[in-house]
Amino acid sequence: DDPNMPVQVDVDNLIDYMLGIFFTGNDDAPVTLGGSSANNFFAIRNRTPEARHGWIFFAYDNEHSLGVLRGLNDDRTGRVSAGQSIQHFNPQWLHQTLMDHPEYRMQFADKAQKRFFNQGVLTPAHAIELCLARAAEIDLAIIAESARWGDQRSDRRNNPYTHAHWWAEVNGYLMETYFPQRTEIVVDQLTRRGLYSVMEAPSFYVNGVPQQGGHIAATDTLTLNAPLGTIWYTLDGSDPRMPLTSSMGVTETQTLVHEDMPKRVLVPSAPISAWANTGFNDTAWIAGTGGVGYERGSGYETHIGLDVEAQMYGQHPTCYVRIPFAGVDKTAQFNFMTLKMRYDDGFVAYINGTEVLRANVNGVPKWNSMAAGNHEASGLESFDISDHLSALHAGQNILALQGLNVSNSSSDFILSAELIVGQRTGATGGGVSPTALPYAGPFTVMNSAQIRTRALSDNLWSALNEATLAVGPVAETLRITEIMYHPEGAHDPNTEFIELKNVGTDAINLNLVHFTRGIDFEFPNLELPGGEHILVVKDIAAFEAAYGPDLNIVGPYTGTLSNGGESVGLEDARGESILNFRYNDAWYETTDGQGFSLTLANPLETDPNRWNIKDAWRASALAGGSPGWEGTGH
Repeated sequence: DDPNMPVQVDVDNLIDYMLGIFFTGNDDAPVTLGGSSANNFFAIRNRTPEARHGWIFFAYDNEHSLGVLRGLNDDRTGRVSAGQSIQHFNPQWLHQTLMDHPEYRMQFADKAQKRFFNQGVLTPAHAIELCLARAAEIDLAIIAESARWGDQRSDRRNNPYTHAHWWAEVNGYLMETYFPQRTEIVVDQLTRRGLYSVMEAPSFYVNGVPQQGGHIAATDTLTLNAPLGTIWYTLDGSDPRMPLTSSMGVTETQTLVHEDMPKRVLVPSAPISAWANTGFNDTAWIAGTGGVGYERGSGYETHIGLDVEAQMYGQHPTCYVRIPFAGVDKTAQFNFMTLKMRYDDGFVAYINGTEVLRANVNGVPKWNSMAAGNHEASGLESFDISDHLSALHAGQNILALQGLNVSNSSSDFILSAELIVGQRTGATGGGVSPTALPYAGPFTVMNSAQIRTRALSDNLWSALNEATLAVGPVAETLRITEIMYHPEGAHDPNTEFIELKNVGTDAINLNLVHFTRGIDFEFPNLELPGGEHILVVKDIAAFEAAYGPDLNIVGPYTGTLSNGGESVGLEDARGESILNFRYNDAWYETTDGQGFSLTLANPLETDPNRWNIKDAWRASALAGGSPGWEGTGH
């Protein structure tokens, strides 16, 4: 984050926004179906320079989602044309532009790991939970919506949609089909686009049992596991991977297949064996150049060199294409390969008989298979197939394509390809962080920690997996025992303080314990012995001028306690509540600007609700309170 440069976009928000579009299969935002025009999104930004906030994007008008138009396998990860002109700028265009930078792709993969795995918000169980909660929230409103719109379509005038139809879809298709399967489908789509690493991220085990963070004992054993690569991890919340400080460059590219190359085409009417292999005899197939397809309306006609309407429309949904191309002289020097596809509606691609890519196709493709859903070809879409560089031969090669239409009666079809290899130069960074540790076997975690881990193999990093482990019984014995919220003086907050105490007999580790309401402060890695107090203060210099230098101050907090009373929240390392209460300035007159503090009457209190009650507190016996020691109150 260069302080001399303006912040134009909130990248984390952009990634989350796009993950929402991809997961829900929204075909009407932020671009129209087909991707030619911007549509249905809002964005806001705090323009003040000191705020350093970039644009953030909001989902809007989402009725064309969750498989409504193109089914369970809808792939929204493809490139869109909207955004080439300023009037159609949209967040998906920004996203696909940023995809050229490897650091953005890594950040995207990290966010996908967090959302799609380990009880993330887009895992099946959590998606179902969120959907049911929202459905319950709007349940009554659906009755009115059904009355207003249920008979809007001409075919529903005498049989309008009702609340019962809506619930049947929620409890049926969404709960039983869409959410249980959609997560895995989208992860596969992201992987094929280079937005999720083919390297599997390490997973966490506590005492041999899978556990993604949570509360553990200091004696528990933590194991990290990944099927490939070396596992690197940190215990301080930092990334084991160094960020790139300059983007990767491309020094050389070679187009092996371009759209207008000669090819052979067949619309099969029966099974054909080994048609994608190099030795197959295709001399009886139709010969031609350019794209393969047909267009009964308008849109694809300029891209079609081989028209197959007579063979496909109303008869067959599948088309086979074989494109021969010359061998590669410097295969070893190339480190990436990109397949660009113009397709409607699905395809499977093979190089010399090895499948390298598929889109919108389920299961084993047969001679009469159909695409899994609609897909409008808005241009050439790029797919990273670098993992299949070894499929190339030094001699003659074959790029074989099976194009699939969504039905025999579809009004259009297009299949066209480009194949490019190249060499990317390295970038500064991207190596192992100096704070990272190589995983050598199971270990114990003595203090609460945020553990971050990746697997690394042949310069390829996995996505980041992270877990917070809360060690020991912190919540059971940590108490807020005194609050100086309104010091004496002309509303001077600088001698504010909050006192905490370990009311147990054993020491507790406060690492990552944090305030969430009232003030902002996170405790460092420190031990608080049993029976001891600790202080967080507004201003250390002002506090020590008033109380002396010998008290146990852990640090200054940000924010200011309200003189009128407010909520105070304290959470453990895992984000689970220790205390959450509201103090009131009307409880005691002397604590409201007269120099006395609120002190807890019974530090051994076990009911967290008592912190909200006046009788649980008392005014301090002495002006200035009793920070760091037991006060008797009055």
